[in-house]
Amino acid sequence: MTTLTDLPNTSVLDRAAAPRLRAPVAAQPPRSLALMGLAFLAQIVIVWRHSSKLLGLAPDSFLTLHGTTVTIFFILSGFYLTLAHAGVAPREYPRFIFARLARIWPLHIAGLLLALLILPRTHAALATPIGRTSFAANLALVQAWFPSSRIIGIYNPPAWFLSALFFMYLLFPLLRHRLERNWPIKLGASVAIVMALIFFCNTTALSPAWSFSGVSGAYVLYFHPLARLPEFILGMILALVYQRLPSLPRLRPLSAAALEFAALAAIVIAKLITPSVVNAVHHIPAVGAGGGLYLEMIGLEILPFAFLILVLSSQQGPLARLLSLRPVTMLSKLVFSIFVTHMTVLIVLAPHMPASGSDYPWLVYLALWPLFIPLAYLFHVLIEQPTRRWAQSHSVHTASVRKPFPWRGLAIASSVLVCASIAAFCLTAHHP
Repeated sequence: MTTLTDLPNTSVLDRAAAPRLRAPVAAQPPRSLALMGLAFLAQIVIVWRHSSKLLGLAPDSFLTLHGTTVTIFFILSGFYLTLAHAGVAPREYPRFIFARLARIWPLHIAGLLLALLILPRTHAALATPIGRTSFAANLALVQAWFPSSRIIGIYNPPAWFLSALFFMYLLFPLLRHRLERNWPIKLGASVAIVMALIFFCNTTALSPAWSFSGVSGAYVLYFHPLARLPEFILGMILALVYQRLPSLPRLRPLSAAALEFAALAAIVIAKLITPSVVNAVHHIPAVGAGGGLYLEMIGLEILPFAFLILVLSSQQGPLARLLSLRPVTMLSKLVFSIFVTHMTVLIVLAPHMPASGSDYPWLVYLALWPLFIPLAYLFHVLIEQPTRRWAQSHSVHTASVRKPFPWRGLAIASSVLVCASIAAFCLTAHHP
């Protein structure tokens, strides 16, 4: 199992369905090791942000990139899904959606059940009408389609990303159709949709700030799938660019490092100039407070992130080699499991943390990973892998090699999780 659900090299369905596609894929997908590592690095930033907020750790400092880090996942999803599918014939649409949904929905439901089992607030929520509405939306994996804190934030908030990704899967066959010819129209339409959302937020009573009492402009522009559509389509266009590039020459180490440094520098510069750009344009009526908020949360880093993904796909620079190390790629397989479990762990620990925070936030953060990783591994082995194999066996009539069940790894993960849980309890016992 790869880091991203859309990586084509690991999908029996994609390989078996390839002859039925309307057109052949023009280029082989790149080795995905560095991009898998990039996804795990992005996950580290996201979890740090959530840990910082819920556990009262230090301010974000340079990790304020969190808001835009999710962009990496949307771009990568569009990138790999496009490389895997030259098109989806109408008769293959149900099969395609079934295969995509089977990769994310069972894991999402497992994370939802975990929250229901151990978070008292979810029990109280189920007793209210809005709580039951939120639960129904979460079951259907459409919670991000309703940009309200009362729908997204009650049970397992990070699962909004899976809900938005499900929306992209539903649209993908339409987006992929003749993309080589009409990509400007589709990208332009997605940008126009975002501008319409910004206009809606600016002309209604919606506050552009984050609100935890219902719908707000921030929830509309950050969580709603339509607001993330340009990132996904950009990933698809990036795949077309990759397909049209000649075989990448073997770069000199210094040249490869320079390209990676340029991509990283562009990301940092985009983040640094964002406040100045927002201050310069927010008074323009077409931008307003909503447009400024969108630029802060998503906007200026999209193109630098896309450039970084294209550079890392060559698998040649020192950063690519670092992200391709075996420990990193092994951990990257757990990215989606970490997505659906880490918030529940943090909510359980939050009441036991001192109100003043910690003097050693990074040590506290590192100490959390012995909880995150074993729990995510259990979800990966018990939920992700079996359901994916089941979906493949029921959607494509093909022989599959049955791999032995990883009992040893499961036992080790369970033991580490139990020990880490006991250690966490002991460490926080002095701060009830």
